[in-house]
Amino acid sequence: MKRIVENFRDFIVSAGIHQEPGAWKLYSANPRGNDKEMIEGVIDIIRKVRDKSNRNDIATYMLDKFKEEGVEVDPVEFMESCGLS
Repeated sequence: MKRIVENFRDFIVSAGIHQEPGAWKLYSANPRGNDKEMIEGVIDIIRKVRDKSNRNDIATYMLDKFKEEGVEVDPVEFMESCGLS
C-alpha cells in the first residue's frame, strides 16, 4: 500500500498538481491502514484535477496501481467517484 501512495505522490509532483502541505502524512505514517480511507483520499485528490482528460489519466493510472498491489476497488464506482463516467 505504501508503494501505491509513493507512486501516486511522485505522479502528482511530476504533473505539477498543487498539494496542501502535509497531505501525505497520514498515508506515510500508516502504510497498511484502511484501504477504504486511502481510496477515498485518492479520489479527493483526483477530483481536484480540473482538466477531465488529465483526471481520467490519473484515475486510470491509480486503478492499475491498485490492481498491482491487490487493493480491491470497483473500477466503475471509482471512476464515477472521481467525477468521470
